Amino acid sequence: MAKIGLVSFEDDVGEDKQQVVNNKKRWSLFKDIRDYATNNKITHIFFSGSTLCDKRHREKNSVLSDIRHIGRIFKKFNVIFEVNKKGLLENKFPPYGLYAYRKGVKVFGPVCQLLWSSKAEAELYIQLWNDVENGGRTISLGSKKVLILICGELNILHNQQSNKNKVDGLRKPLFGKEIRDFDYDILFNPTHTPLKGHYGKYKRRLEYISKGRQNRLAMLNFNVPDNQNRRTAAFIAYRNGREIKRKINEKENWSNGWAMRVIDF
Repeated sequence: MAKIGLVSFEDDVGEDKQQVVNNKKRWSLFKDIRDYATNNKITHIFFSGSTLCDKRHREKNSVLSDIRHIGRIFKKFNVIFEVNKKGLLENKFPPYGLYAYRKGVKVFGPVCQLLWSSKAEAELYIQLWNDVENGGRTISLGSKKVLILICGELNILHNQQSNKNKVDGLRKPLFGKEIRDFDYDILFNPTHTPLKGHYGKYKRRLEYISKGRQNRLAMLNFNVPDNQNRRTAAFIAYRNGREIKRKINEKENWSNGWAMRVIDF
């Protein structure tokens, strides 16, 4: 059985009211997260989007060195994390992107986010679908196959607002099949910031994508601003179409600037 730890961070809020990733603080938290995961026999650690985010240009080798270092810190686990550069469109340029390490060995990435909103160009939907169809978004971690859609890429699904946001399939129905036809155990959607008005839509998308086959999981997590009170919303998980509720004994008090939702699967 996999024991998955979804990890999210608390962010400062800048003068422009946008969340600010503090890389120095994040590095200082990795050991605490690793120790907690070790003591609680976590097998998989899935970080929220922008696990690290550079504000300024860095040389490629410097970025790659940090990526490898994260892999070493969490070498006893199956881990997914994302290293970004400020300015979302710049994330399309490797070595920035999302990575997965299996027990200290890189097995996935970099993968860069393609969709930011439902209004993205049709070509980007097609590119994302081709990635999914060709196995470019699926990775085996331990005994689980994980399908990864980053943040706004979940807009590949369409909600019917007039029908309680029920999902009726793909937003661009031109592919001849649906996403639930693919072989995966877990859909993971690492997200960057709170979903705000889209929260209900994303919940229905996770509910939808967790169905279609027995024992399937769909989940997301995001980072929260330090002035947000309702923080349990930072984790959403569905199993076979049913929402997984928070357990009382989970490390979700945010006392040190991070929290973990633990899911047995």
